[in-house]
Amino acid sequence: MSATNRGADRDKLDRYYTPDGLAKACVSVLKIDTRTMVYDPHCGGGAFARACIEAGARAAFVSDIDPEAPALVGEVLPQMVILGCFDFLDEAELRAHENTAAVKVIIGNPPYKDAEAHVRAAIRHMLWKFGTWEKVTAQTERGVQEIRRPVFGAAMGPAGGSGVVTSWRVAFVLRLGFLASARRRGLFELYPPEAIYVIPERPSFTGDGEVDACDYGLFVWSGEILAQSPQRAHRAETTLRWLPPYER
Repeated sequence: MSATNRGADRDKLDRYYTPDGLAKACVSVLKIDTRTMVYDPHCGGGAFARACIEAGARAAFVSDIDPEAPALVGEVLPQMVILGCFDFLDEAELRAHENTAAVKVIIGNPPYKDAEAHVRAAIRHMLWKFGTWEKVTAQTERGVQEIRRPVFGAAMGPAGGSGVVTSWRVAFVLRLGFLASARRRGLFELYPPEAIYVIPERPSFTGDGEVDACDYGLFVWSGEILAQSPQRAHRAETTLRWLPPYER
């Protein structure tokens, strides 16, 4: 997702892989244990999957839009499950993979140019799986039908006693500049992050130690916060922290 080499020479698929040290530091601040199932939809070199498995994750699902992503074509760890090559923004394709039903953590480094779309897609997917549902009458390809529709965010219901699974996380490495945009105000009002972990040392996403002019952080969204009422979720205070030092 790095903003390195923006311009004519920029990689069209944003193949700027997360270094292992940074992935381990990111995973260290999340609640990963032997029951955790994680999913990296932009697996690239597989750093996040390896870090989660090393932290004890039960399984790490991976996919990528790039058919030549090293994590898809290279050596696979026993706990790593390859879902295949597809676009994470293709909602129908994503939901076709039923074996991700138990995934409670979506983690990764989304492509720089479509970062907001990937954040929204990840949160929507978690709410689709773990939110509440309502029956509505709607026009479909087969005519007017009664369908079940997920109720996102504001209407998920209270965390306690509702049967709604709220213990999920979406954790993405993003530019700190991602915070400052009038266009993204709606994203943060609808989906306030639980925490942002500033990455003090600028990471290198090119494998040669070179860094760009952007600062980064790990943005974490929480099912517990988004399961609250609209008013309480909107007033949620995002915790600002610093990521632990990591081996660059």
